[in-house]
This record gives sequence, structure tokens and C-alpha cells, in this order.
Amino acid sequence: MKIKNGTFFPILAACMLSSLIYAQEMKEPYNPPDESFIQLLSPPVNTPYYETMPFILADDSFLYFQSDRPGSVGGYGDFDIWSAARMGENVFEEPRNAGSPLNNARFQGAPSVVKTSRGELRIYFTVAGATQSAYPNKTDIFTSVQANGVWSAPEPVYPVNSDFHDRMPSISPDGKTLYFSSDRPGGYGKDDIWVSTYDETAKRWQKPVNAGAAINSHYSEISPSIHPDSISFYFASNRKDSLGGYDIYVTQKNPDNAWASARNLQEPYNSRYDDEYPTLTLDGKTMYFSSNRPGGYGKFDIYRAIVPEYAKPRVIITVKGRILEGEENGHPPAGLDKGIEANMRVDSREDNRNMASTSPGGEYQILLQNDRIYTFVITAAGYEPLTVEVDLRDEHVARILEKNFYLKKLVPTPWRDKSQELVIKLQFQDPTGASLTPVVSARSGMPEAMNPMNFLYNAKDQIFLKGFSRKDMDSMMETHSLELTAGLNGYNDFSQVFRYADIVQRKENEYPKEIVIKITLQKISGKEKEIITLIQDKKPDETIYFPYKMHQPSAAQAKKLENLVKTITEKKIPKVIIHGHTDSIGPDGYNQELSKKRAMDIKERLVKAGIPENILVPAWFGKTKIKHPGDKKEDQAKNRRVEIYLIQTEEKKQEGKHDNKRSE
Repeated sequence: MKIKNGTFFPILAACMLSSLIYAQEMKEPYNPPDESFIQLLSPPVNTPYYETMPFILADDSFLYFQSDRPGSVGGYGDFDIWSAARMGENVFEEPRNAGSPLNNARFQGAPSVVKTSRGELRIYFTVAGATQSAYPNKTDIFTSVQANGVWSAPEPVYPVNSDFHDRMPSISPDGKTLYFSSDRPGGYGKDDIWVSTYDETAKRWQKPVNAGAAINSHYSEISPSIHPDSISFYFASNRKDSLGGYDIYVTQKNPDNAWASARNLQEPYNSRYDDEYPTLTLDGKTMYFSSNRPGGYGKFDIYRAIVPEYAKPRVIITVKGRILEGEENGHPPAGLDKGIEANMRVDSREDNRNMASTSPGGEYQILLQNDRIYTFVITAAGYEPLTVEVDLRDEHVARILEKNFYLKKLVPTPWRDKSQELVIKLQFQDPTGASLTPVVSARSGMPEAMNPMNFLYNAKDQIFLKGFSRKDMDSMMETHSLELTAGLNGYNDFSQVFRYADIVQRKENEYPKEIVIKITLQKISGKEKEIITLIQDKKPDETIYFPYKMHQPSAAQAKKLENLVKTITEKKIPKVIIHGHTDSIGPDGYNQELSKKRAMDIKERLVKAGIPENILVPAWFGKTKIKHPGDKKEDQAKNRRVEIYLIQTEEKKQEGKHDNKRSE
């Protein structure tokens, strides 16, 4: 098979010969694939040596790969990480060795790169026989950060690395989820894909878990690649239905966050040789991969291909801009262009993230999926919090959406009693920012003795007010908490405990004049209304408790599900509601995601035990439904839970009485 350099070519002209040979050997009729395009990268990227494990930056501008070409740090035959800027359709600059300290005389390869919130590049890659590794006879995953064009000294990633081969990392676009291949025990086959999530509170990676049977098989799964949409996942496997050697597969997450069954990309992307290491651009149109199929320059080469429709990821919108000082109408004061270092929380029903604008200019950038409504909550010291809804449901083409956010500076409000120096304000709103007036109750005090607390209500500004003297705050700062609950028809109930030390930022022993806590109440959907009605005044039929920061219960807690499965099966329960919760420790976004993982873990266990998936209704609430306020360890442990409700609806009961009539 001859491949012309520098041009895309139709698969009917390029792959027909190898397909015919393969079909003849297998004694099967030849069915030409749909017209598609595939391209062998020309020199100087590919050479007579190994070029493999490509990683393309999301904007298709820069290619990282592994090669043993001349110029490696360790000399002839040494595998290093190389990179090349893309100058045109099939035109790359002369590749450059990443150099020391990223490369050394040992094996380095399988790069995966992500841009940090500071605009730096962080790389995850594989190292064999690293002297600083706890397992020098194995392959391990290392990470390094590039600042001002210089890579930092690589560091091993623990506890991801083990006393087995851990390699081929793929980092998610937010830098919080790491996929990799490993032959460690506990998998389905020889090599499996595993996943670890980053714990923001503890500042470390969590213990890896297996990616599951939808991805892994009794064979080997290698070269994982998560797309920036965080939903589309590509990998290679030599499983039974491969065309020969390793083939490239694709899967995507379903709405319930579970992976769909993996699909083989077929020809021309796969061949009867080894086709591996897929990596896609942000727009999902182009895929790079490596293969040892005939017609290349060396033993393994890098190819570039147009992605088939069925394998394309979701549309990703890049939302970027600045956080600036300004008025609520979106216009800064004349002549003012002041960027703000702020915190940003981005929430949707399916996605919750926290990020920070650490640049003095207030720049931010985030990748979002197009079929969702997002709520941006932006906070910064000395400014009023801002909540803005960004609706991406009508965005159908990947693009950059420029959006600046303006924060209004807090203006001290005089209190009627000058001895009371600090005013705490509560302001409630819906996801659009419209003011709401819920029924609010509050308690304040030490965790073991919370007392009712009254707020004054300012009808004009839709704000609840409470004043505190400096003497009061001095005694409350380190030991007291504020517990708030709010209810309003048509909205989910709100419940949260705030430590005064967290919400009152004291500088040089001086308190601010005013603190505004903006709280967004989420509207109840029709499905949620039905669920709330079903469990109203009902106690959970079972409660599963979880260890601190973990989304999997202990073996003793998981054993509770055995009796539950028996009850569901014997009584033919038509609906099972699963509610995930966390304690009050940690940021909102982290807890929301953790409660989701807990609910989904219990759902997956019930499905594996034979419970039909369509009767299971998971939901998650983060720390908004705390049952045991307070800082005692035993109280917080009781909040880390999943509550399970077995619903025997009246409709189902009536249906059961008439089974005989239906059968007639």
C-alpha cells in the first residue's frame, strides 16, 4: 500500500489492497468501507525509527509523541518525548526533544498534556526504571509542569503508581481525573484501564479504581484517551472482535454517568496490525493515532484521520474572558479596566466544577459541553458575589465564546447601632439571578448547642439582615457556626451549615462592615416533584454510610444491600429512589460530585445484583441536606450517606390486583 505524503486520500484508493488481502485470507467477501480520509504524517515527524503514542493539543497546534530517533538524551535506541508545532495541513516543524529533566537515559513516553488554570502546561507520562520510583523495575507515571518554556523535575504520581506496570496516562481537561493502563490485580484481563480522581481538599490523587466492564475485557486494554468533553473515551484493545492486533475503540458516558458498550472503529482506522494511542482535537473532527501497518516510514508511524460521525465527541464550547470590577449592568466605571483574582463555580445538573482566576488580569477559560445550562457563581474578597446563567443549548458548533463578568465592589452599609460593626446579609435568588423570598430559619452557636436566630427582613432589597458587635464576633469566630434552612414552593429545599471562620474574612484583626451570602435555589423539575411527593414524610428503607471522602462503602455497609435486593425482588418493588449525601466539610462543588458518585455506586451495585436499571432513580444533594449539624466526628460520619427509598406506588398496587384480567 503506497501512501502519498502531504495529502489526505480516500480510503477506497488507499486501503483497498490490504483489505482485499485480509478478506482473501479470512475467506470473507470484501465490503469496501464508506468514503473516509486518512493520512500518514510526512517527515520530519515520521522517520525510519519508532514514532508512536501521539498526543495533540486540543487546538491541533502542537503534537507530542514518543520516538527512539537519533538525538535522544540517552543515545541510540533510547525512547524520549518529542514535540512539533503544526504549521499546515501535513506540515510540522522539525520535532524537538523535550530535553532534560523531562527526558533522561531511561524510557520516557506516552505523553498527555493539560493546560492549568495559570496557563502553564502540565504533562503526565510513562517512565521505565526510574531511580526515584518506589518500584524501579516497573513502569510508572510521572508529572512535570512547564513554566516559561522550562519543564520542572518530574515527580512520580502516588498513590496511582503501584508495584505493577502503570503507564499510558490520559489526563482530563480539568486536570482532576487520570486514566491509565495497568496490569495490577483486580482487573478483568491482562491489562486494564484504571481511573483516579484528584482530591482538592487533601491535595492528592485518590486510590485508583477499575474503569469497569463496559471498557475492560478479558484481553488487554491500553492507551486510554479522554476527550475534552469528558464524555467521549477512546482506547485500544486486542479483544476478540479486533481486526487483528490492537484496535481502536470508542465509548461515551450515558446520562446516568455509566459508560456505554465500547465500539470498534473498524477500517480504515483499524487494520490487521496494531492501531493504538488515539487522541482527538477539541472540535472532534481529527484523530491522531499510531500504527505499524504496511506503507509507513518506520516500525511504527503516526497517522492523522477524519473522525467518523459515529465516533465524534460532543460539541465543546470554550468560554473565556475576564473577571473585572464593574457595575451590575456589565459596564465598568469610565477608564477602569481592573482585573480581579476570583473564584468561579460552574454548575449544571450533570457537571460541577470549581476553578480560580489567579491572573492579576482576571483571565479565565473553561471548556463546556454544548447541550446544557450552566450557572456561574463568581466570588472575590471585597466584591458582591455574582451568579449568571449561561445557556449553551443552542450552540451546535465548537467555538470560542467571549464573556466578561463584572463584580460590584462592596459598599459598607451603616447599621442602626454603631456598636454593631458587622452586618451579615442573606440574599436568595433563582438560577437566573431573580430575587426570591423563601421562608428562612436559622440557628447559631457551637455545634452541640445551636440556638434559634432571627434575621431582620428588608423587603425593598429582598435581603435578610443581622448585625454583630466586634465582641460577639471575637467569641464566635473559631467555635460557632451558622445553620441556615430555606424553603419556597417550586424550589428544592436549602440546608447548609457555615462556620463563621469561613464566611468572615478578618484582616489585621479588623472585621469587614458587611458580608453578603448569596444563595441560589434550584427549581424543582416535574420528575423531582414526583420523587419528592413519593418520599414525603417517609423514612429511608435503608441507609448506607461511607468513609470520609470515599464514594465506595465499606464491605460491612455494602452487605446491607443483600437484604434490600431480596426485598425488592420478592415484593416486586416498582421504583427505588437513591439519594446521595455528604458531610458539611469541603467546597460545594467537590461535595456535589462526591454525593453523585456515592449514589451512582449504590445504583451500580444494585444493577450488578440483578435489579432492573429502569426502576432505579438516583439523585444527589452534596451537603445541602445535612441531618446532623455540628463538627463532631460522629455527627459528620452520619451525614456521609446514601438513603434508599422503596416506593410501592398506588398505581402499581392496583395493577397487581388485576394481573389475571390483563392476562385474559
